[in-house]
Amino acid sequence: AQSAGKDDPKIAARLALVRRSHRFLDFRMKSYFLEEAWGATRAPEILDAALRVYEAREKMLDSWYDKDGKMISPAGFDWPYLRNCPRNTLVNGGGFIDGETLRSENTINRTAVIDVLKGSDLSANFGELNIINAVGDRDKLTTTSKISSGGFVALGDIVNTLNINTKAAVKVEDGVSVKDRFGTVTIRSDASQVGVNVTGNVDTSGMGVKPYVKNAATVTLNAGTNLGAADIEGRNVLVQSMIGDLDTYYYAYAKGASLGANVDAKNDVKTNLTARTTVGAATIIGHDLAELIASTQPEYRSSNIHGKARAQLNAIGDGTAYGWLQTKADANLNIASGFTYKGADITVGTEKLTENRVYNELSTGGFAYRSTDDDEY
Repeated sequence: AQSAGKDDPKIAARLALVRRSHRFLDFRMKSYFLEEAWGATRAPEILDAALRVYEAREKMLDSWYDKDGKMISPAGFDWPYLRNCPRNTLVNGGGFIDGETLRSENTINRTAVIDVLKGSDLSANFGELNIINAVGDRDKLTTTSKISSGGFVALGDIVNTLNINTKAAVKVEDGVSVKDRFGTVTIRSDASQVGVNVTGNVDTSGMGVKPYVKNAATVTLNAGTNLGAADIEGRNVLVQSMIGDLDTYYYAYAKGASLGANVDAKNDVKTNLTARTTVGAATIIGHDLAELIASTQPEYRSSNIHGKARAQLNAIGDGTAYGWLQTKADANLNIASGFTYKGADITVGTEKLTENRVYNELSTGGFAYRSTDDDEY
């Protein structure tokens, strides 16, 4: 009977299946035991044992699959073992690994225009006369993605994408009259952006972990004020285009605990700011003062653009925090040759966002790791 069983390929295949299943379970039990022991003690000796288990598991998988990652069917295997799933599928969710993928995308495209048409007559005797187009100064835009996974190999993959495109414009056409002799006349376009919070958080644990977080954002703000051949009079006259306020925060946190970790936390942020003030053949009377301004310098904050990326590696492996915060700020003021000003003080100028308003924070930490940081503006 023993001889018959030994020579029968089907029986031999079934015995091989039993051995394969026992090895599969053996590796899972060892990985769970070592993971619990590492979590409880953080003893370096556990990492040596975990490395041996990890390498043995890879050697076992090499005997299961060909070089293309397809399962090998030995003689007598006329049934699909584990549904003949490819190696990549098995390693990414077929029992050895726990993992999730999250993708979030927020897109805002908006244009706001105030157009004071030719022949309009606006006047006030006291107080303020305001033609103000302000966008984005009361926003609250929050994107949060979070993954927690554990297994022999644990993955967590988050990509948050944010696209904001805002245009705020004020146009005062030829032949318009705006007068507030005893008050302030303000003609302003303001393309602000506040309340942006983008957070990606991945926490993985297992024999081999690969947490990945990326925040990808493009924020484009355009403010434009165009004053034609109009008559403007006031105690104070303000003609402005500006990025009045800017408050954006991006946080990427990737944590990997146990052996064989590859941890990446990335911020890739592009901020484009433009303010343009154009003054045609207008006549402005400012009894006390006048300002013609184009500014992409927002209201003061310790950081108008703040990116924070942290790779936390509680094991041996690679932990990398990346930060690309690319910012472009343009402020343009154009005054036509036919422009006339009468009155007291006048200020004409441009302001741009300064580098100290952009804070790129990168950090790595953990038990034993190798890390590189990349910091670009």
